[in-house]
Amino acid sequence: MSLENLFTRPDAWSGGYFILAMELGPRSDANLRTATIALWGHASFEGCFVSREAEPRDQSVISADQSDDNLGESLYGIATTPNGHEIPCASFTVRYDAEDSKPAADWLKLALPMGGLEIAYPVGAYPFGTAVTNEWLSEVNDWLGKIGTHVYEHVRFLFGIIGHEVPVSDESASWIAEHGIPKSSWDSYLIPQEEGLQRFLAVEHAPTDDLK
Repeated sequence: MSLENLFTRPDAWSGGYFILAMELGPRSDANLRTATIALWGHASFEGCFVSREAEPRDQSVISADQSDDNLGESLYGIATTPNGHEIPCASFTVRYDAEDSKPAADWLKLALPMGGLEIAYPVGAYPFGTAVTNEWLSEVNDWLGKIGTHVYEHVRFLFGIIGHEVPVSDESASWIAEHGIPKSSWDSYLIPQEEGLQRFLAVEHAPTDDLK
């Protein structure tokens, strides 16, 4: 475990989140629990912890296998990036009730704070202004895509999206089914197909005309 301050480092949780969001499907405690355990079981992560207000070394590690009373609560941990840096991370759950034509649904999100990503990459003020380089985007997108694939091996989720503060309330499996994969997007998509989970990647610097 890192002896450096990660959780309480100034600006560690600032700048919004770079997110892998997975639409797990209809509300299901079993699927949510399995997906959460699978996520935190990936080799990139150390944890979980209940608070981001204290350093991991000052907290007890808790299981991602949450009790019924705690299921869906936010969890915090340490992620090791592909280039070998330790950064703070979190998982969040959103459990939507059925509304109008939208069915009830569970979403599980892995969140990397931009202030934490700055430990490992020259993110600048992304997505605002100009970063020192946007080459990090390809590496982080690929990394989160592989993590999503790992979770998919345990829970066949309906849809995944990767990007900065991704709009899970707007884009979903049903939205993609109706409108198709956007031809121009800053975000990457994880779409289940007959041959397995397919990744449709965003480009590094700007929206693309061809995500494939």
